[in-house]
Amino acid sequence: MKGKVVSYVSSKKFGFINGDDGESYFLHVSAMVNRSDEAKLVKEGANKSSWPSLL
Repeated sequence: MKGKVVSYVSSKKFGFINGDDGESYFLHVSAMVNRSDEAKLVKEGANKSSWPSLL
């Protein structure tokens, strides 16, 4: 999956990603295989080329 983090609420542990496919995706930290990767996710506006730690 490729996309951009558009928002992330650290206190609630969720955010939204706009995928390069034009879709918007909800993400909760509980869906992450490796929760230590949360720090890599939370930077709003970050371009992400892959999400290897997500289910």
